[in-house]
Amino acid sequence: MSGAANMSGRARVLVSLALVAAGWRVDGSGVSTAQPTAATWEHVAWHVNAPAGNGTPVLVGDLACFTSEPTTLVCVDRVTGRERWRAAHSVVDSLPAAAAAALQATLARAPALRAQLAQRSRDYSLGMRALRSGAATPTAADLRAISDEMAGLRALLDGVVPYETADTHDEIGWASPSPATDGRAVFALFANGVVVRHESTGVQTWTRWLGAAALDKLGYRGNDAASPVMAGGLLIVPFRNLTALDPATGRVVWIGPRYAQYGTPAVARVGNRDLLVTPDGEVVDARTGAVVAKGLGHLGYTGPFAVADRVWFIGSDAAYDSTDPNRGSAWRLVLEGDSVQAKPLWDVPLPTRDRIYGAPVLWEGRLFVVSHSKQLLVIDASTGAVLHQRALSTTRGETWASPMIAGGHVFATTIEGGLIEFDASPPFALIAERRLPKGPGVMALEGNAVLWAGEDGLYRLAPP
Repeated sequence: MSGAANMSGRARVLVSLALVAAGWRVDGSGVSTAQPTAATWEHVAWHVNAPAGNGTPVLVGDLACFTSEPTTLVCVDRVTGRERWRAAHSVVDSLPAAAAAALQATLARAPALRAQLAQRSRDYSLGMRALRSGAATPTAADLRAISDEMAGLRALLDGVVPYETADTHDEIGWASPSPATDGRAVFALFANGVVVRHESTGVQTWTRWLGAAALDKLGYRGNDAASPVMAGGLLIVPFRNLTALDPATGRVVWIGPRYAQYGTPAVARVGNRDLLVTPDGEVVDARTGAVVAKGLGHLGYTGPFAVADRVWFIGSDAAYDSTDPNRGSAWRLVLEGDSVQAKPLWDVPLPTRDRIYGAPVLWEGRLFVVSHSKQLLVIDASTGAVLHQRALSTTRGETWASPMIAGGHVFATTIEGGLIEFDASPPFALIAERRLPKGPGVMALEGNAVLWAGEDGLYRLAPP
């Protein structure tokens, strides 16, 4: 059995322990011990009405927790769907009392300031029209005064914007990062920069604001989507910078390199050390924040994928409108004394120019990759050879979420509610295509049930 095949077995063991530490794609591997059946998908056991974000729902004891737009964390009974609690998280609520009071007063003025700016903008436009027509008033000096006033209003509003949660302006929204859990508490990160810890009872232990988001990403301007992960006993938060927080207190333990990608950092393990691998190709010690290796690759819209000491970069660093081909590369992380070396294993071009938003999933030595337009690549994890390629479906909807594996089957989803199930063994035959509620297409699997994040809330699908 190949090393990659052995690692897929390790991934299955890790998923069985997912309730100890879980989050995005359960433990990050995308492999589940669940056994959904054909009957699973035919019956809605319950539905919780709350506009779901793009994150993976997580299981915390007897709770199912998910993020809801714009900045709400919702936890329900995982069997009955009865809501236990929900909490919204504004920037103001994450600041010390004195700062929050001052900011609240400024925020309260914002609607009037915007109305004043809009009125003065109209005055300026009408004044410019009158001046061009030869009217005596307003004068050029009058217009300069209006322009100066508008600049002052814009400056005041610019100072308010980082503290506001404005209307969601694109598909990414404010609640795309998946929550995480250490088995006792649930942690959530929102694109307004707020990170928070709640006990399973709903009690908020701490909250921290990490600052305003850096919206400019690779060829695109949008909110953050990378998810927090547990590593090295710390809560690792990929927002502005890769940052480690003490999960018990929220205290900042270290601040690492800049983080401006959409993909979640991968967690590799070498010996007894947890290592974080960023989409920028940096390897960071989870305990200290030290960068111990660089140059592994660069991904714009997804993150690297790691199992044990192996790391794969599958995708492209090209801008949103580029048609450059994707590449794949593999690395092995090796301890040499106190240092870490990244040993290259392979680097190959991939036969697709489709953007890849989801991370791969590993099963029996094969990497399964699904592009945004539902193109499937099956790659030998040890050599990089493309073993299989085909279009999965011609139905509407892009694939944003990473594929999942359960019961030896691969599940790929679309934002239109499409679910494509196929065999994880050659010849990778199609098993079924299903239509589920429209939404981001992210899910968590447990037993014979599925938690599905829909546009209008969370669904539990299970045999009756």
